[in-house]
Amino acid sequence: MKKSHRHEVVVVGAGLAGICAAVTAAREGVLVALIEAREQLGGRVGPEARAPMHGADRCNFAYARETGLVDEILLEKLRLDPVGSYETWDRVLRNLVRGEPKLDLFEGMTIVEATSNDRGDRVESILGNGMMGRTREKFRGRTFIDCTGDAILSQFLDLEMLPERDDSASEKIGVWTEGNRLVTHMRARKVAGDTSFVRPEWIRIDWEQNEVAPRVAFAEALLAKPEDVVAVEWAGEIPEAPSPDAREIVYAAWDFVKNHSKFKDRARNYELSWISPILLSRPGPRIAGDHVLTVDEMKAQTPFHDAVATGGAGFAGTDTFTTSPLGHVEQPGPFVVPLRSLYPKKMKNLFVAGGHASVAPDGAFGLQAPLTSAVMGEAVGVAAATATLAPHVARSLAKEVACKALRTALLRRNHDVWDANTVDPDDLVPKAEISVSSTLSACSCETADRPLPISQDNLVVQFPANTRSIDSVSLLLNLTEKTELEATLLAGPANGSTIPSQTLAETSIVAPKGKEQWVEFPFESKTARPGWRFLKVKANDKIVPHLKENAPVGAMRLVPRSSGVNARNPYANLQHALPASPGPASSLCFKTSPPQAVYDSSNLSLPDIRPDSQPNLWISQPTDFKYPEWIEARWPEPQVINRVDLVFDASLEYRFPTRPEPSQWNAVSSIVRSYRLLAQNPEGKWDELYATTDNYQGFRSHCFKPVKTNVLELEIRGTHGLDRAQVYAIRAYES
Repeated sequence: MKKSHRHEVVVVGAGLAGICAAVTAAREGVLVALIEAREQLGGRVGPEARAPMHGADRCNFAYARETGLVDEILLEKLRLDPVGSYETWDRVLRNLVRGEPKLDLFEGMTIVEATSNDRGDRVESILGNGMMGRTREKFRGRTFIDCTGDAILSQFLDLEMLPERDDSASEKIGVWTEGNRLVTHMRARKVAGDTSFVRPEWIRIDWEQNEVAPRVAFAEALLAKPEDVVAVEWAGEIPEAPSPDAREIVYAAWDFVKNHSKFKDRARNYELSWISPILLSRPGPRIAGDHVLTVDEMKAQTPFHDAVATGGAGFAGTDTFTTSPLGHVEQPGPFVVPLRSLYPKKMKNLFVAGGHASVAPDGAFGLQAPLTSAVMGEAVGVAAATATLAPHVARSLAKEVACKALRTALLRRNHDVWDANTVDPDDLVPKAEISVSSTLSACSCETADRPLPISQDNLVVQFPANTRSIDSVSLLLNLTEKTELEATLLAGPANGSTIPSQTLAETSIVAPKGKEQWVEFPFESKTARPGWRFLKVKANDKIVPHLKENAPVGAMRLVPRSSGVNARNPYANLQHALPASPGPASSLCFKTSPPQAVYDSSNLSLPDIRPDSQPNLWISQPTDFKYPEWIEARWPEPQVINRVDLVFDASLEYRFPTRPEPSQWNAVSSIVRSYRLLAQNPEGKWDELYATTDNYQGFRSHCFKPVKTNVLELEIRGTHGLDRAQVYAIRAYES
């Protein structure tokens, strides 16, 4: 049976990239078809594949967590999934997709053909086979988005593809090029008695003939958490057709574990409980766009006039494998992806999102990270809707003026593009006088929650500075005896990354024995631009520092990088002590002279929705919310308003688990839970525009009937646990 469907935007692939593209386009007002070959959503991070949900977590910037729709999804998952199950993860994704009235989902539909117009510059339709081959369905659209990870539409249309390898890049950084890597996932479970495993006769590969790095990565992961999902990667010689499937690779690995490994005795009472049917192959095909994004551009954080998405995953270096951190190299800071890399240069109505974008082979690792693919999906979702409604061709949206408008539309979806300084010309709040109930006077941590154990490591604390010099930094310490302490004041790099880079001053003092005393380190520091500062105190076993939980944004401690096999970081030998629970980071107790007043109300009208070289948000004084904290915008003349956007602090330093896992928390503690939006009417009375007592999202957009007002107020009545109100932005529109 043959069916035909007509939509304005057609998205192929329902991984995170495809879901974000389809939902965003639908929210922009176009009719969308989302097509998925399997009957599962989520792609590589879905219930069948269970790959880790990595993103911008390897770029030396503490606040790099993705914003926009993917953050909305993960905050929803946090609320609904205390157990940590893939069933709930599937439900979260399905609720999102099914909840969009302008989005039609087609599962179990394998695309087998794509057709272009006579000139070959527009996709006209694609043809899919339903499950079991019972239906053939044609999908027509004005704009298409390929989120398959394999650029299948470009391949069906015989478009120009980039070469699999860049020989010059391979020679320069030593990219491993001995064929494809095949990756799947498995899980074992502990049983009461000993179990055996007999290798099936049809297995053609020997695990011990695999490359060393993926073998080591598999063994380390299995030994560390034997009942967790573990990646299994084959990078050895691939037998003649048929190529090994997921089960053959897992059986070869499990045969080694049970019968040949040095730890076979430890594996006696374990058996296989689950094998993913999905086999991922890398490197994959990549389109040839108007711009090929290179690793050098990623490392240099090259700004592009058409930047639409932010990444921060590492790139592929020497002996790089998918499952092993060996050979992966961290980025110096967040990088941006230009729109010109997200469409084939020949096609006018086809966009892509994922590792199959127009990117150099060693940079594809950075774009195929699921959360990075998701923000690219959101970007092309807005682009596709804009192209459909205007109408525009893909290339015209990459022009400077058009792309500024595109980034403004993305900003209104809380989608951040690093260092783009996107200004929304329709936002009324920058024209208003802003007043607030209270303001945290400075970035400091002056009350202790507990002492830290004595350590052989340096003490390092990070804080923001908006003065050009620092006279002194003080730490709250216990000293077991009188001792000399050596300290260094450092500045972060010019790119805004939160790592020590430049030494500003050094000092040495003698501190007396005592408990909970403020030890001051005076500096005659060099003049430096405002930005991140770091106090490093040389390791000394006679000092005990004190810790402050829930530090204000910008304050954080750094510790030595964890031992073991890690991605290479040429830029820092430290890592941030990120929060284990969903909320702000902890910090050493410190204070500065002069005080760093970085949290005032002027931040509320900035275009920033995350820290860069400054925290960029308003923070109230500590409170029990017995009396509400508030933000007031007052205009000299009445304004007509029918939409207000709010950006609360969602603790971007917190990293969501890479796979579902149990959690005792169902919300981020810094997010405002209870609030009201009020407008003063011409009679001087307050009208309530919106009120809630159970918000759990970091970004909220409220539309209502137009009101005419001089004064708009956000009344904050509580958070999910934090004793302060923390808000990045309030924006108002007459839309």
